Order: sequence, then structure tokens, then C-alpha cells
Amino acid sequence: EATIVLDLKKSHNIGRGKDTPLEYSVKIAASISRYLLLEQQSIVQLIGYGKDFVISPFNKGDFGYHSVMEYLAQVEADGEHDMADVLGEAAYITGRNSTLIVFLLDKDEAALEALSQFKTRGIEPIVFIFDSDSFFDSGVNDSTTTTRIFPELMGLGVTIYYISCKDDLQAKFEVPSQAR
Repeated sequence: EATIVLDLKKSHNIGRGKDTPLEYSVKIAASISRYLLLEQQSIVQLIGYGKDFVISPFNKGDFGYHSVMEYLAQVEADGEHDMADVLGEAAYITGRNSTLIVFLLDKDEAALEALSQFKTRGIEPIVFIFDSDSFFDSGVNDSTTTTRIFPELMGLGVTIYYISCKDDLQAKFEVPSQAR
């Protein structure tokens, strides 16, 4: 069972065109959903807190995949809610011993702190953290950019993928930064 939480706060959708955290989140969430629903026969729910709080209920198989894809095709970053609050809501509907997949900006300290509540409930967080500076700048990925370390999350054993604008997303999935 997996719960995917998208950051739909309007001010967090920085960048231009298809180089925004939301566009990257949609691509990644679509890939993860395809893998979980079609290949692993898992059940998946999506949570987005834009203008309206949307929960795509747990789905499975082909129907679930098409439902998730339909939602991802039309989702917009049009909300005003802080991700820490969204994660607080998600805590109520994320099952114990499941996986939480969440997308955050690196400067959203409150949301990063809110993730510890999931780990203590037996929920495995997988966090995609976006390097906000890379989306603000020219959109060119500078290979000298250092990955920011999140010691609190690493200490909990949270799997973290640090994403910069223009990253090769396929390469990012191959080896996560994970504390063991």
C-alpha cells in the first residue's frame, strides 16, 4: 500500500514551463504509480491539497492506473496550504506499515520536520526533495551543485531523492541517498 502526496502550493511551483517541481512530481508519480499498480499489484492513493483537498482513493490494477493518470494529467499547483498541514492530514489516512511518497521543496523545513511522525508509526517515507535554487536560476543544471544533506531524515532511515532542475530523472532513481 502506498500513499503519494503532491505539493500543490502555488508559491512552491517555481521555475518555467515543464521545468517546475510540479511537472517533475507528476512525471515521477506517474512512473511510480505505473510500477506499483501494474507491475507490483500494489494499491495506491493520491493526495493533493490545492484549491480543494483531493484524495484519489486506494486503487489497484489497470483501473487504478488510469484513475491516477487522469488525476495527474489535470492537477495544478493552485493551493495555499502548507505541506506540513497537508502531511498532518495525510497522517490520518495513511495506513500503518505502508509507504508514503512525498514531494517537497528543500527550503520547506516545517514539512521536512513533519515527516518524522510517519516513521514512528511504521510508515516508510520516500521523499523527493527539490533543489529550489536550481529552479529559480536559469534552469541549467550545474554539475558542481552539492546535494544538501538532511541529517534528521537520514538518521531516521528515510529514503531521499534530491532533484535539481534538468536532472536526468531515470538516473536519480537508480541509487537513492539512504542512511542505513
